[in-house]
Amino acid sequence: MLFEVLLLKLVSRKYDSVTVRPFYKTKTSHIDEEEIAVRNLNFYQPFLLFSLYNHKMTKLKQEQFLPITLEQAWDFFATPKNLNEVTPTDLVFEIISELPDKMYEGLIITYRIKPMLNIAITWCTEITHIQDHEFFVDEQRKGPYNIWHHEHHFREVPGGVLMTDILHYDIGKSIFGWIAGKLFVHKKVNEIFQFRYKTLETYFATKNKTKPVLA
Repeated sequence: MLFEVLLLKLVSRKYDSVTVRPFYKTKTSHIDEEEIAVRNLNFYQPFLLFSLYNHKMTKLKQEQFLPITLEQAWDFFATPKNLNEVTPTDLVFEIISELPDKMYEGLIITYRIKPMLNIAITWCTEITHIQDHEFFVDEQRKGPYNIWHHEHHFREVPGGVLMTDILHYDIGKSIFGWIAGKLFVHKKVNEIFQFRYKTLETYFATKNKTKPVLA
């Protein structure tokens, strides 16, 4: 995915369905591209096995109390334009698709963001499931992740609403995806949710201090 591509952009070459760096070079003219590819695959095999062995879906769960009614909470989060209010400014987040007043199942939302190195990418998500005033789910259709599945749950509790976010995401299985995750992706995702928590805390004057935890 994008995070792996950015790391490989200047040094990679594609052989069939496997992307490897052309590590082995030779001045002998009779060694063809196929043999070079085989040598590269042999060189990278330990790294590929390592990344596959260590690969797993990442989960983030966050709970937040909002001192508002369930109707108010649902109205805010069911309004797509409010995404701008809860997204960090350093992502240079811009919605580039037309938005309805309220979301519906099948709604496609397209954004332009700059997650790293000031490189703009297009991110497209779909609202796949909605249970009115209970939960909705958005899933990536195009973007930097291999998988992005985000559940938004709302439950009425004494004095307000308990909102629960459950995010599952996957960067990719290659060693470069693993490295990208360790270097910046997991940190960035956590920062996005921390920003979202603090913004909503201020916006709705909440007092709960629960922090998001990567599992």
